[in-house]
Amino acid sequence: MNKQKIIIKYACLAAKQLYEIEDLKIEFPYVLSHGFSVLNGRCTYQDNKIIRFNGKFYNELQIDANIWYVIVHEVTHLKLLGHTKDFWLELKDNLEKTEKLRKSFYKEVGGDSDLLYDYEVYFDNDLTDVDEEDIDYECLDDEDLFFETYGVGKEWKSEFI
Repeated sequence: MNKQKIIIKYACLAAKQLYEIEDLKIEFPYVLSHGFSVLNGRCTYQDNKIIRFNGKFYNELQIDANIWYVIVHEVTHLKLLGHTKDFWLELKDNLEKTEKLRKSFYKEVGGDSDLLYDYEVYFDNDLTDVDEEDIDYECLDDEDLFFETYGVGKEWKSEFI
């Protein structure tokens, strides 16, 4: 089973379900980086709705178990660019909306479809309580710093399926 083809199928299904986007392109460059950071994925909405997943982490034979989060994260960028408060709220909502797709996806790639997927692990702070003036805007485009500052998106265990 080619796991990249399954990622393509479900990323397109998520984009259609969430935003009625049907002309999404998916690529898997072997190295995906931005400056000195290695990226899991990247969405370039301005370039004809292309999502790129790191081909080193997500190849034809194995994928990192966090892939569903990465798929929905990048699909969310089709609507909201950057990592603003609105983006994180939309992502949390999108993860909940795509729960049935997630279960089907993990069955198809050979993962545990009953895997406990607790959104609160990723979003342990309620961002609706964060006042806009309390947000450190310098860290909004740095995911790691944002996670550390606001307790959003805790690290997942890296394991391959």
